[in-house]
Amino acid sequence: MPEMGSEPRLIVSLAMSVDGFIANAEGGMKWLEPYHTPEIDWAAFMSRFGAVIVGRRTFDEAVANGMPLGQGMPTVVVTHRPLETPGVITASDRFDAVKEDLVRRLAGTGKDIWHMGGGNSVASFAALGLVDLWELSVIPVLLGSGIPMFAGEIRTHRLRLLESKRYSNGIVGLTYEPDR
Repeated sequence: MPEMGSEPRLIVSLAMSVDGFIANAEGGMKWLEPYHTPEIDWAAFMSRFGAVIVGRRTFDEAVANGMPLGQGMPTVVVTHRPLETPGVITASDRFDAVKEDLVRRLAGTGKDIWHMGGGNSVASFAALGLVDLWELSVIPVLLGSGIPMFAGEIRTHRLRLLESKRYSNGIVGLTYEPDR
């Protein structure tokens, strides 16, 4: 978690298969279920964040599976389609302004912004250099097809490894920051 008073960071934190997919061919995430482990403290993870950014398909999948998103914090869904969900903000462009707004809202709270996925959405924020930290959980499974981590076009970004962690179930957690 950032120190109180430090600027909130936009953190892409998501799970992907060894072959680079964040969802299966049907857009589902049930393939992750066998890899849940008590070593990953979900409550502690969520306590780090004060806002969530998510792509539309990821949002729809999470809602369909009863996964609470945002839990009372600002939630931005990247979409071009109308969305009638109370309390949810939609965005289809001006992602720099989206980040600036969330940073302003979270200033002084010690909380960060969680970008939880959506290949197109992640690529859009990455292309603009808006990602401050990459937390990738590589799941030891090959899906063969599905939604790739980067569904949109992305340019070269050099990253610097900050941390790696091996979990007992074979997951490898990797934390990178942009090498600016």
